[in-house]
Amino acid sequence: MKAEEVTVKGVTYRSISAAAEALNVSLPTVLQRLNALPRFPTPEQIDRCFSKKRMAYRGNFTVVEGRAYISLKEAAAHYGLPGRTAQSRIRRLPKNHTPAQFDACFTEPVRHNQPRKRGKGVTVRGQSFKSISDAARHFNVDPKKAQRRVRELPKGHNQDAFDQCFDAADRANTAQGKPLIIAGTAYTGLMDACRAYKIDYSFIKKRLQRNPRLRQAEIDALFAAGNASKDNRPTAPKAITVYGVLYRSIRKASEAHGLGKSTINARVKKLNLETATADEINACFSKDPA
Repeated sequence: MKAEEVTVKGVTYRSISAAAEALNVSLPTVLQRLNALPRFPTPEQIDRCFSKKRMAYRGNFTVVEGRAYISLKEAAAHYGLPGRTAQSRIRRLPKNHTPAQFDACFTEPVRHNQPRKRGKGVTVRGQSFKSISDAARHFNVDPKKAQRRVRELPKGHNQDAFDQCFDAADRANTAQGKPLIIAGTAYTGLMDACRAYKIDYSFIKKRLQRNPRLRQAEIDALFAAGNASKDNRPTAPKAITVYGVLYRSIRKASEAHGLGKSTINARVKKLNLETATADEINACFSKDPA
């Protein structure tokens, strides 16, 4: 196969390798640059492929308004734009963009000190507001909470559902913010289920928050046990009076008298604190018990 002639900077060479050797350029580099050229390259584009200057090559040449550039950064610099600005504009283009739209990414000037865009106008209960935050403040609702409620709305929601997002009362009555099912019965929230089972709401809420991955059977058992599971919790330490001084717990009293907790517990176990006399309790905290 006969090698094709190539013209570089007005000089015709018998092959690409001969031109690369004459211009002292690496042949693989030249071939890589030539493969990136469009189907009908211009003489200027071919000359650049044989340049000794390192080219910031990342794919095909960038063509803006009919002129080819080695890189997107070079094209942006020609139009006085930062490279990141041009890249950001190109990323916002639709997939089937036209060459005119691509050229506009470089030809449009940079806009400085643009006014900040406000949120879209919304209508709540017949009143118009500039944004969701403005509507939330008007109805005394936390703006972040209102925005979260709006994001959780299903697609195709009606105006009534949108208006409920601005209710002052907190609608998240469950541990996960969703309806609760106990033993096959659906409840609107955790408070509703606690009222039905006559269970302390704060106790059940803490248990569910402490174990967010409880299975349905475990949740049913928790509600079936009722307040019995609450009564089985360890009780708070009882106060005790030693030598006329009231201490918050046995441990505090043992520390005040310089005795070990295990030693005091062994002595106190032999007594019934409810019926023991003051002398018997004081003897347990003596360093030399009888």
